[in-house]
Amino acid sequence: MTEHQCIDCKASDPTSTNKPVRKIATSSGQAPRCATHQREVTTRRRKQARARQVERTYDITEADNHELFLFQGGRCWLCRKATGATKSLAVDHDHATNEVRGRLCGPCNQFIGKLGDDPESARRLVAYLTGDTPYRRLKAQQVLSAAFEGPVTVIQVLQSGAVLLADWRATPNALSCRTLVRTADGTWQAIP
Repeated sequence: MTEHQCIDCKASDPTSTNKPVRKIATSSGQAPRCATHQREVTTRRRKQARARQVERTYDITEADNHELFLFQGGRCWLCRKATGATKSLAVDHDHATNEVRGRLCGPCNQFIGKLGDDPESARRLVAYLTGDTPYRRLKAQQVLSAAFEGPVTVIQVLQSGAVLLADWRATPNALSCRTLVRTADGTWQAIP
């Protein structure tokens, strides 16, 4: 079998006595490369192909895409953990307008997709994570119904423990919303 020298090794140092590379027959007629240079060429081509695909799909240049990545601090905009070192950050976009929103890691991008790009779902998620859970609403509703001797509707439990209450009895035929907090003696007091 004929042995050839890596064209990149030879180009960088013509006097080099690099280990010969066996030429692999290819239909494209590519010159032989050592494993190191072949990996570099493959990586460069993969990045170029990705940049072309992003530009075609989202109408954002490679330079703008990179600037966006740097603007975000080189991390996923949502979780602030993923850097794209292992897997490139996804270009997140609005599916209705195709407008680019930012660069996200795979899990964050999929999470937004599971929310259905719905801002109301995201608001509920934030409220849930900050303490406005169904269980806390249920417990507040049970306690307040007993305290007011009648049915009440808890709209929201705030992180501080305050309760936003809807009360139909305060004004006939109109909904009255009040914010209540529990005082030190265990009674509920309305916040103006």
